[in-house]
Amino acid sequence: MREYFDLGHLRELPPDEVNNGQRFYLPHHPVLDRKLRVVFDGSFCDTIGKSLNDYLFTGPSIQRDLFAVCLRFRMYKFVFSADIVKMFRQIWVNNKHRDFQRIFWRERPSDSIKHYQLCTVTYDTSCAPFLAVRVLEQLATDHQQEFPNATKSLQEDFYVDDVLTGSNIEEELIQNQKELIQLISCANLELGKWVSNAPRNHQKELILHNLPQ
Repeated sequence: MREYFDLGHLRELPPDEVNNGQRFYLPHHPVLDRKLRVVFDGSFCDTIGKSLNDYLFTGPSIQRDLFAVCLRFRMYKFVFSADIVKMFRQIWVNNKHRDFQRIFWRERPSDSIKHYQLCTVTYDTSCAPFLAVRVLEQLATDHQQEFPNATKSLQEDFYVDDVLTGSNIEEELIQNQKELIQLISCANLELGKWVSNAPRNHQKELILHNLPQ
């Protein structure tokens, strides 16, 4: 929760804003897998039996076909995969809609409960996948002339926040990666968890986030 606050993804509401307008409070709980993370429950029902997801417009399914993405991936000789770091949390929610993403929180049991707004797209809300993919589509449209190869990859080789792509030529693979990083950075996004089957003597040419050595 501190990370949310430090990154500006969580905003404490001043007393004069607490009772303003329509609002919805999301329950949240911790999940411990490889690390501790917080999960917000967009499907939790309020006292009249309605959840936030019941009111949200989900949007059409614009995700890439996963089978097609995987099939193309297996046709290349050299490949890499990566994902967009904290993708949903890099997409800002309009100020007028943030009151529907409120939470209660206190860091210690002795503290008073405070009211907060989640400022970015929240995982487990029904519209989150559409919003995330729609941002990537717009990014590709806006920069198609600058980064034609990366734009094609963004439109065809992503499944939500994961990219699976490649080339039959190592040098082309490296160039495609560099161009994709440049394109993604235009939206202040970052790719991480890099994995590649490129030979070890060429992996140093790929930007070393988490490539196997």
